[in-house]
Amino acid sequence: VIDYIEGYSGEKLNKIGEKNRLELRCSEDDEEVVFYLDKVDELMNEENALEAITFANKLLDKNHDSVNGNNYKGIILSKLGFYDEAIKYFKIASELNEEFANPIFNIGKALSYKGNFKDAIKYIDRYIKLEPEDVEGYEYKGLSLFYMREFKKAKDSFEKACKLEPTDEWYGYLYDLSEENIKVQNSI
Repeated sequence: VIDYIEGYSGEKLNKIGEKNRLELRCSEDDEEVVFYLDKVDELMNEENALEAITFANKLLDKNHDSVNGNNYKGIILSKLGFYDEAIKYFKIASELNEEFANPIFNIGKALSYKGNFKDAIKYIDRYIKLEPEDVEGYEYKGLSLFYMREFKKAKDSFEKACKLEPTDEWYGYLYDLSEENIKVQNSI
């Protein structure tokens, strides 16, 4: 089963649910954009993505150039499995504020979820340049490299993650797993 999963090269899941529900708007009407941002944040913390997107849509109706609004809509779409649509909103957010690293990271994650690891790494590398102390950048880069079977490079990324978070067992586990795969690769 593991060999099948790792060797699968077919189309990856990109969409779930009913797409038409993604364009609904909430019935709330407030002039303050921050009201909608707060509500989206609250609903996302409650894992209520479908309701959160109604507030994100209303926010973007009021201010389509909202960096956070576009980024949030992308996050919600990504959580729902609509990766291509999510990437569009992340790119808008990134274009509106090139110094805002989060949408760049989110593009990398979405590409990774789609199985497009090579392109994911390009975005994650850009993110790491903007946020070199964020352990998640190294984690996702390492995971993408791992799935590409580039175990030495994955190990290097996980080693950086371990240095940033030395007490986190997950990064140590990923480092050790990469090291084991390097040994297996070398013995073949």
